[in-house]
Amino acid sequence: MKWWKKNKGLLLFLFLQFPVWSDGQIVNIERQRLNADSNGIFGDATMSFRIVKQVQALYSFSQNAEVVYRKDEHQLFLVENLLFIKSPGNSFANSGFIHLRYQRPAEKRLMFESFFQVQFNKLIKVQYRQLLAAGGRFELFPKNHKQRAFVGAALMNEYEIVQNREQVNFNMRMSYYLAFRMKLWKKVEYNGTTYYQPKVAYARDYRLSTQNSLLFDFTENIQFNFQFSLYYDQFPPPGVVNSTYSILNGIRYKF
Repeated sequence: MKWWKKNKGLLLFLFLQFPVWSDGQIVNIERQRLNADSNGIFGDATMSFRIVKQVQALYSFSQNAEVVYRKDEHQLFLVENLLFIKSPGNSFANSGFIHLRYQRPAEKRLMFESFFQVQFNKLIKVQYRQLLAAGGRFELFPKNHKQRAFVGAALMNEYEIVQNREQVNFNMRMSYYLAFRMKLWKKVEYNGTTYYQPKVAYARDYRLSTQNSLLFDFTENIQFNFQFSLYYDQFPPPGVVNSTYSILNGIRYKF
């Protein structure tokens, strides 16, 4: 109890940051996917900086951007995220990723897509991970505009360096996903995505994640986001737990 009282400020601060980085092992692009209905550039962006002072100061910086470029039947989108949490002499969490994806054709029921992604995440001991993948996605109910569902599959080439270990991993993985978007009421939307990513040569080595969000419209450009995420890795790096979950409350701005 004494330890809790002494460090409750630090624990609360880390808990508030936890939703940002707990599910960083599998990047949920479906949640961040922006489908443009016309030619041009579209996107949204968030940025925050926070200082908390108890015994010592804690500094937090996070930044996220999503941009889509649409030209006729071609669509290209970029997602970028960074998070840093530090105190004098200590670094609690550093993580980030850049994801670039090409889709063609952008408006059809069956769509080809390929992507390139790089990421790092101190908490799960990923010093560097690079993914190169290609596959497709299929829309299940194309005529239902209030409820949309997608299934997708891609073959991924994975290059990974594990932090503090002389270990480099080269793997081929499949990435399967199921995604839902439902308009529950006029200003309330539900988004849900589940990913399953087994190794091609060893299916027992897999990663699983699910992310579910409720979005409430404040204005045409501003939404309140309540989100629950769960992540599981059958064989994580030594010293990393198999499963994590997170709860997120936040504001989203669209342009």
